[in-house]
Amino acid sequence: MGRRGLREPYNAARFTLGFLLGPCYGYTNSNDDKGDSEMNTTKTTAHSNCTHSKTKAARALCRKTRTASPIAPLATDIQTVIDRRIKTLSYETAPCYRCSGSGKYGPNVVANGKCFACGGLGYKFTKAADKARAAYREMMAAEMNTPLADLQVGDSIYCTPTGWAGFEPISYQTRWYKIASIEITENSGVGRTDEKGQTTWLPGYKITFERTAGALSQSAETLEGIVFPRYDAEKSQRVMQAAAKLKGVTVTYYEG
Repeated sequence: MGRRGLREPYNAARFTLGFLLGPCYGYTNSNDDKGDSEMNTTKTTAHSNCTHSKTKAARALCRKTRTASPIAPLATDIQTVIDRRIKTLSYETAPCYRCSGSGKYGPNVVANGKCFACGGLGYKFTKAADKARAAYREMMAAEMNTPLADLQVGDSIYCTPTGWAGFEPISYQTRWYKIASIEITENSGVGRTDEKGQTTWLPGYKITFERTAGALSQSAETLEGIVFPRYDAEKSQRVMQAAAKLKGVTVTYYEG
């Protein structure tokens, strides 16, 4: 039987890969039959060495679509995956070992029975999640740390505001907060008294935020070394893309 009477088994993977990548990578075969020869006599620049597949149907389909490069939609799909923007990162948790996930432990007369091991949340981050969170904050600090003097009203910074609940000091959730006001003073009301009894007043600052009663305030010998991560969309995406590869991290993407 002649060579054209033999039919090779259909290979879907080979057909798909050859059809998509053939024009780009220049697949060639010296044993192509007349079907390939006819196609090559009318090939376009994009199909310089177009021998996508052994099957006749695949070659016929290529001849019909050779004026439009099939690699273009593939490249678009790949770029769409690359450009997917991360919305949030969440970290792996496990039920609290002390309260078994209830958030309550001990008598109600002590802090209303709140479990101090998990802060009443009922869960704790796993070891992998703790390492990922620490790495995320280090990368964020390296990318976005901004001196206090350069911050402006309307900027968002990553911090942990503090406040009071009656007579009990509280710490708010660590996240991005939008600055409502910044007050920097040379006399914070806190001073240092030397051996001669002379008091030197320390500079300080107070930052308030929108939509929260918490604030940041501190007195220090100098304010020059005080920095906060200031939000920048592109820098934040770079940090999250890197953190998304860490163990113990779950990624949520923007839709569309």
